[in-house]
Parts: sequence; C-alpha cells; structure tokens
Amino acid sequence: MARSDSSPASLRERPPGGQAERIFGSDKSAQRIVSPLSGNTGLALVFALTIACVPVFSYQEGLSRIPQYLAAIAAGMACIGLASGSRLPRIHPAMMAYVGFTMFFGLTLIWRPWGLDAYQTLLKVCLLSLACHMIIRSPRQLLLVFACYSVMASVTLLLNVEELKSIGDVGAAAFPSGRHMVLSDSEAKRFAGTLANANIAGLYGIMAILGALIVFFNVRQGVRWPVLLLGISSGTMIMFFTGSRKAMLGVLVISLALPWLGWQSVGTKRRGSGRIWLMAILLLVAVVLLPHLPHSERLFLLLGSEGIKADGSSEARLYMALRAMQLWWESPLWGQGFDAFRRLSGFDGYSHSTFTEVLCNGGFLGGLLIGMFYLLPIKDMATIIRSRLDAPERKFVISLLVFWGMFMLFSVFAVMFDSRDYMPICAAICGYLQEEHRRARESLHPARRRNRSCRRSVTAAKRTSNVFPVTNPADIGGVDK
Repeated sequence: MARSDSSPASLRERPPGGQAERIFGSDKSAQRIVSPLSGNTGLALVFALTIACVPVFSYQEGLSRIPQYLAAIAAGMACIGLASGSRLPRIHPAMMAYVGFTMFFGLTLIWRPWGLDAYQTLLKVCLLSLACHMIIRSPRQLLLVFACYSVMASVTLLLNVEELKSIGDVGAAAFPSGRHMVLSDSEAKRFAGTLANANIAGLYGIMAILGALIVFFNVRQGVRWPVLLLGISSGTMIMFFTGSRKAMLGVLVISLALPWLGWQSVGTKRRGSGRIWLMAILLLVAVVLLPHLPHSERLFLLLGSEGIKADGSSEARLYMALRAMQLWWESPLWGQGFDAFRRLSGFDGYSHSTFTEVLCNGGFLGGLLIGMFYLLPIKDMATIIRSRLDAPERKFVISLLVFWGMFMLFSVFAVMFDSRDYMPICAAICGYLQEEHRRARESLHPARRRNRSCRRSVTAAKRTSNVFPVTNPADIGGVDK
C-alpha cells in the first residue's frame, strides 16, 4: 500500500528496480559487495582502508604514519576527482554543522590559544570526514567501509595475540567452566594491546562486531560469511579481556538490535511478535553471559547498594562531569575554549563524555552545533524507514540507525567528536542520506515540470479571457459545442 503525501517529498520512495535491487541483489541474482575498481568505488576503497587502518596502526610508534599517508592519498584523490567532476555534491546539514563546529573552535583560539595543538587533530579529522562525506554516497560504498573495518580487526588481533596469551588462555577462556572462567593469574590486567587504552579496545571490538553484522545482513553474496567470521571472532577476542563497561553495554545493545538487523519481510503481526521473542531470547543470553566475562564485577559494582561510590573510576568520572558543568556555567554561551577542561579542571584529562566536554569548551553554541550533527541524521533515517516500501533498503537504513545509536551511546561515556575512525564513518552515512535527498528530488522533477507547465497554461488562458471576453465557448474555434 502506498504511503500518503504527508511524508517529506525529498524522502519518498523511488521507482522500483533501481538502486536497491542493484546493491542488495534479488532472490534470483545477487551482486558483489565490491564492483570493479572504477570511479568513486575505487576511491571509496581507499577511504575504507584509511578508516580501517586508524585503530590498527595509529597507536604504534613505528606504524602510525601508515594511516596518515593513506589519508593524504585519499584526500588528494578526492580533490582530483571532485575537481574533474561537472558539479560538487551537496553537503548534508549535519555535516555542515560539524564543519561549523570545527570552525567555531578555530575562532575561539584567537583569544584562547592554549588548545592549538589539540585543535590540529580536530581539524584533520574534520577534513578527512568532509572528504569521506563528498565521496562515499551509496550503500555499496558504505558496506565496503564496514567490511574493511571489520576485517582489519583480524590484523589488530594478530598484532596482539602474544599479549592475549599472556593474559590468559584464549581458547579455554571462551567456554565457562562451571560458573567461572578458566583464566590465569593475570586476570586483573585489562587488555589494551596496541590500542591507546582498554576502553578504546573495547569500543573497537564492539564496532568490529556490529560492522560485520551490518555487512552480513545487507549483502547477499558469499563474501559476507568471511566478513562475519573475521569480524565477530576478532572483535569478540579483542573486546573480551578489556573489562570495558562500554563494551558490555554494547553487547546488550547488539542483542536488542539484532532482530531488527536481520529480520526478513513477512507478515506484520508475525514480524513484530517474532522480533520480540528473538530480542527477549538474545537479551536473556546476554544477561547470562555477562557475569562470566573477565572484569564483569566492574559493571555489577554499580548496581550494588553503594552505587557509583563502590567504584573509584566511576566516582571520578562523575566529579569530572560536575566540574565540566561548573566550568560551562562560568561561560555558558562561548565556553572556556578548546581543550579548556584539561587545562582548567584540575583532572589533567578529558571529561569522558562528548556532551560535557563540548559544553565546557564550546558552551551553548558548541553544544547546539554538535547536537545538530547527532540528531539531524536520525530524523532523516527515521523518515526513510517510515516511507520506504523497499524491504532491503529499509533494512539497510535500520542498520545505519543502529550504528548511529551505538555511536551516540558511546559518546555519552567517551569524547568522540574528534575520533579518527568513527567520525569519518558517520560523515559517510550523512553522505548517503544527502544522496537520497538528491535522487528523490531528481525523480520528482518531471512531475514538477508538468505542474509548472499546467500553471503557465492556466495563467495564459486567464490572460486571454481578460483581453477577449468570451461568453459562449462555441464562439472559440477548436472547442466542441
């Protein structure tokens, strides 16, 4: 049944047999995830490898230049490709807000220049994200990014396999023995490996798992199976020993979202009840397995009678958030300047939350800009999900919405606005949404031209009737009596 005209015109469904069937395949024939390296698909592969190499090599002293060189090559190729094109692609409003967010902090450096060194990282991330936004515009290219990101987690695992062995026997730790895990005496050590810290390693493992699931449920070719196996196995082993509470919450979110990622189109009542039952089963499995994870006591300490006070790390982060709000209240409109929390709070670090960090450093204006970046794509994705009748494409947008929700959840507990891997992926998602607007507008142009032609004919007829008043239509030649 067709949707009513109440949905925005720029996000209504496109004619059948178009982009969705070519990308996601059909029941009779499936398409490859990667087309021959020509045009923007080859350039998208360069960006996908750049994003995937960031967590793998950036924190290693001898290999940290690899993602930098790849980013420079990708940016140069993007400039050449955009310069040779007939027109520049439009920028999504959320991406414009992020660019404005970066420029705003650049202006604050004029009177508060102490954050110049840290601002260079934000500026580089913004330029890379903008390039990804301009180049990566199709579902095929986005799936390529998720596939590369998940597969490269296996490289991270190989680089850290010795440390994982020193923490415990990974093979024995994968199965519970009674109610406890078979671990070595070094269980108290949280795994970080070649990544910056254990929390970053935990987030990386969860995102590798989620990326593999997105590829698996939106690609019909056999290549989805190795992506799934490599992504889930590598991400699980990396995440398993980190003891990150964010990663544990990520496991719960994936358990809740999995029925919506992979459910096929069946009857409405059957689809809804089946999703609820599957979500309940997965949630029960996750709740049963969570107590057996190494360092799971870090999560359950917060549920005790003492609450946050039972865990020193959580109590310190609460004080950081309160201090950030106190500094924001001292300068509510402009904030204290970029990287001001590290300088003024007395904690010698960041506030462990994107939103408190932005309010402290950028005030209301910075919070407004980053809020637009987070919320506008959600509005667009929700509109597409409600208005599209194409089941594969709706499932793809639901997958993107799950990724965006996971990114927002992690942003509550970590500073993510200058993330060198997650921000370019989010910018690419915004590029896809903007391309959806463009395709919808182009599909509506013929109807608009017909409407304008009809309006011009009516106007001309009115002008003619005013100059030559007609009382009887039979007096005009060519008009039937």
